[in-house]
Amino acid sequence: MHCDRGTNFVGACKELNIPSNLDENRVSQFLADQGCKWIFKPPHTSHMGGAWERMIGVSRSILDSMMLQIGPSRITHEVLATFMAETSAIVSSRPLISVSTDPDDPSVLTHTSLLTQKLGPSPVPSGEFQGKDLFRRQWKQVQCSEHLLGQMAETIPVYPSA
Repeated sequence: MHCDRGTNFVGACKELNIPSNLDENRVSQFLADQGCKWIFKPPHTSHMGGAWERMIGVSRSILDSMMLQIGPSRITHEVLATFMAETSAIVSSRPLISVSTDPDDPSVLTHTSLLTQKLGPSPVPSGEFQGKDLFRRQWKQVQCSEHLLGQMAETIPVYPSA
């Protein structure tokens, strides 16, 4: 288990009246007894997060880009929630390990396949969409945004985590 001293962790400690300056050795020993390895990163070291921090950065940049194209006044809560779910699905369908070139082994291990325990192709946005679709019905807005997101995700290189 990896943990940092981010604002969520510090805020949760304050909310639960737990001192945020925990004795790391005691916590590590307790979790080791439970069969869990705990890695507590030093403060302000998000760069030590590796692949998952990169995926957070990818998601943020994609969402920022989409918000600039669509404009914040046109997004309702439902549209944003749907778009976040689609973003999560696309990021979670990225390979965790190097992809095999063997045609007899087409399955790829992804976060989604681990969570759903199903192997299969990643979701593909249905239909072709153009910029004018952004100004039509909300479902088309989400589908168009998902289509653009899928195109952006294809250009992001895959780096297997170490």
